[in-house]
Amino acid sequence: MVCAYWPQQGLLARPAQFAGGDYPTIILNGDADPITPIEQSYQIMDNLQNGYMVAMQGGPHVIWGRGLACPDQSVADLMIDGTLPEAPGQVCTQHLIASYTPAYPDRPRRCRQSAGRGTGAYDRALPILGPV
Repeated sequence: MVCAYWPQQGLLARPAQFAGGDYPTIILNGDADPITPIEQSYQIMDNLQNGYMVAMQGGPHVIWGRGLACPDQSVADLMIDGTLPEAPGQVCTQHLIASYTPAYPDRPRRCRQSAGRGTGAYDRALPILGPV
């Protein structure tokens, strides 16, 4: 741990919770985020002045900038036009798991052909990967 050898000690107490202010603040969070639980966003919103929250049902850790109109439009409206969201809370939805696209769709076929028999582990995985 590099921080153990840092030349200065940090604060021992946690700083005060962010309370917002004169400028609008948008909190973006997905309810399937394994890193930042959505409950933390609700706790911040409870104490935030001039705050707005976009929650994505089925959303991952990053919900903005992924081509999803709901969160992207709210952020763009504020950042580009200065337009505030219509309500303090907005809920967007997406599928928790998108359709699977293998990185190398022909790899199972090549592995099966190179093995010369077609009864290996890749054959058992083929129904998951789709037709080959």
